[in-house]
Amino acid sequence: MIRRAWLLALCFVAAVPSVATSAAPKRKSCARVGTTIDASSYARVYRSRGYVYACLRDGRRRQIGAVREDGFTGLYRFALAGRFLATDKLVCLRDVDCTASLEVRDLVSGRVVRSARVDDDANEIRDLVVTGKGEVAWIRSNNVVQQVLKLDAPGPPVVLDEGNDIAFGSLALAGTTLYWTRAGVAKTGQLGTAHDSALLARP
Repeated sequence: MIRRAWLLALCFVAAVPSVATSAAPKRKSCARVGTTIDASSYARVYRSRGYVYACLRDGRRRQIGAVREDGFTGLYRFALAGRFLATDKLVCLRDVDCTASLEVRDLVSGRVVRSARVDDDANEIRDLVVTGKGEVAWIRSNNVVQQVLKLDAPGPPVVLDEGNDIAFGSLALAGTTLYWTRAGVAKTGQLGTAHDSALLARP
C-alpha cells in the first residue's frame, strides 16, 4: 500500500512540469503582422498601429519608432539592406521648429551605427539608399537647393553634389557606385569601399 502511494506521488510530480510548460503562453510571431515596408534576408520592416517595427528572422521584434502621420513629427523615409535599416525622422515643436534626424540602425544588435542631424524646418529627404555594411547616401531638399550627401566614415556627412536641378527619385546604388541625375545628366560617386567592413558586426 505504501509502495503504491509513493508511485502515485512520483507520477503526480512528474506531470506538474509538463502541465506548466503547456500552459506557458507562446510568443506571438511577428512574421505576418502589419503592413510590410521592406524586407531582407535578416528582417522584415513593417508598420502596425502607428509604429514601425523590425521582425528579425529569429522571431525577435524591435520597435523602431512612431510613423509620421500628422504631417510633422515621426519616421517617414526608410531603406533596408541586409541587417541595416536607414530612416529619417522629423521632430517638430509646435509644428514649426523641426529637426531632421537620419539614422542607420543595425537591426541584429539594435545599435545606431551612423547618424546625421539637420536643424531646418524644410529639410526633408527625398531619396535614401543604404548598403549591406551600413553606409548611407541621400538627397535632401530645403525647398531652395538639393544636396546629394553620403555618410560612410566617421565625421559629418559629405556633400557629393548640390544644386536646384538635381532630380528627385534618381538616386540609385549598384555595388559601391552611386548614381543620380542633375540637369538631365547622369552623375556618379562612391559610397564606401568593397573592403570596408568596420561597422559590419559579427553574425
